[in-house]
Amino acid sequence: MVQTIVDIRMSSQARMAHSAIAPKEKEEDEITVYPVPSSGLVYIKANENTLLTEVKLCDLAGRLLLTKYIKNKSGVYRLDLNDFAAGSFTLYIKDVTNRISIKQLILTK
Repeated sequence: MVQTIVDIRMSSQARMAHSAIAPKEKEEDEITVYPVPSSGLVYIKANENTLLTEVKLCDLAGRLLLTKYIKNKSGVYRLDLNDFAAGSFTLYIKDVTNRISIKQLILTK
């Protein structure tokens, strides 16, 4: 199998168009996941203005492994992942406005 790598360079007009439609990065993240890496217990911290409603855990292939529903939780939410094998995962964390934060997580055993 031959793999081709294509170098695409954005023109200045394309960069301006991209920056106009790309979401702005926030100076301070509203949701923090720690510790990373983790040995099983993970804490999800939301700032006082963010209410969490749902957490989904997926493996790197995109398979949904776990869904936890949270009743408008602000502050710190504890997620027990001790039953999962070591590896890399993606957390999808939804708040009451249906905004989803994506966080990478590494479990070690």
